[in-house]
This record gives sequence, structure tokens and C-alpha cells, in this order.
Amino acid sequence: MGPSSSTVRSGENENALLDCSNVGGSPSRQRDCRPKADKRVAFVVGNAAYKNVASLPNPAIDAKSMAKVLRNVGFDVVEGTNLTRDRMTERLLEFGNKAEGADVALFFYAGHGIALNGTNYLLPVDADIKSENGRQAR
Repeated sequence: MGPSSSTVRSGENENALLDCSNVGGSPSRQRDCRPKADKRVAFVVGNAAYKNVASLPNPAIDAKSMAKVLRNVGFDVVEGTNLTRDRMTERLLEFGNKAEGADVALFFYAGHGIALNGTNYLLPVDADIKSENGRQAR
């Protein structure tokens, strides 16, 4: 495997770049190309058990796996599965508070989403989707 090259942005300073050339080269010449981030927070949501639209088999599993990986690399994770609108709002506010002053803030969502008039929405499990004329969307 030959050397590869990439550039990674680090922390809040947009100008602080790391040269990651020779990644995969000999161990004596390799550099640590991981971004330096002291405070890492993540919001991980997996919504699968919907009440008014088709349930999904994988989002809760995917979210739990992602949360585990993120914790293993030093993230403080706000996690939720099968969240109602109220619970999603609570968890989002919790994440927002933890993200203040963070070096890295990450959001992961697995579940249903919709686009209406050019705006994307993530669906809580208690979403009751109505079409613009008031009929139930299918």
C-alpha cells in the first residue's frame, strides 16, 4: 500500500491544517493525522418504531453502533432511539448545551425524513404526516 495524502481541518481554527502525507508509509515516517479535539460531543438518533408510517428495521441498531464507536473515540454522546417529538426536542437541547464551546459537534440520524417545499424534516416516531390539503400522506 503506497503513501496517500490528505488534509484535515482541526478544531475551531480554520487555518490549522495537518499534512497527512505518507499515511500508510513506514512507521518511522508516519505522522499522527488525527485532528486534535479536546471536547467532542455527538447527538445520535435512531428512529425505527413509527406509529403512523412504516417502521424501519435498522435505525435503532445503527444508532447504538454509532454511539458505541463515538464513545470509544472520546465523544460525549447524547443518544436516543425511537424518540417522540418532545423527546427529540429535549435531547436536541441537551446536545446544544453540551456542544457550546466544543471542538467537534457531530449529528447522526437514522430514520424517516421528508422534504416539503424544499425544506427537509427528520421524523419523530409519533409524527402524523398530513398532506397540504389535510389528507393523510401515504
